[in-house]
Amino acid sequence: MDKNSFHFTLTAVGCALLLLLSAPVFAQEDGDIKLKTAAFLSDEERPNPVRFIADPPQPGRGPFENDTYYYHFGKAQRDTPRGAQAALDEVQWASKAFSGAAGFAISPEVSPEIFKLAEGARKANR
Repeated sequence: MDKNSFHFTLTAVGCALLLLLSAPVFAQEDGDIKLKTAAFLSDEERPNPVRFIADPPQPGRGPFENDTYYYHFGKAQRDTPRGAQAALDEVQWASKAFSGAAGFAISPEVSPEIFKLAEGARKANR
């Protein structure tokens, strides 16, 4: 990869990540700058989660016991090779997600600024 295509790819990846993070936008109305959230639906059109999300299961009942069982099952996986792989995937997700499209490794060592941007996107979406 020559230097110009590397910089073009780097710029394209940076712009793509910037677009992912640009949900809040500033708009000027009547001379005042207000923060607006870029949304496809108005507040009235957005679904009301209270209508379609069930109440949490009651302690001591079957669904609650099922949730508790799987919580403890997942927690027991932490000190196993499977848990170690999950922890590694958590750290390396940006590299795996974007490196192929970028054409170069996205890591703290190779591209620290893009890596920081991707990490910010990951943390913002948690």
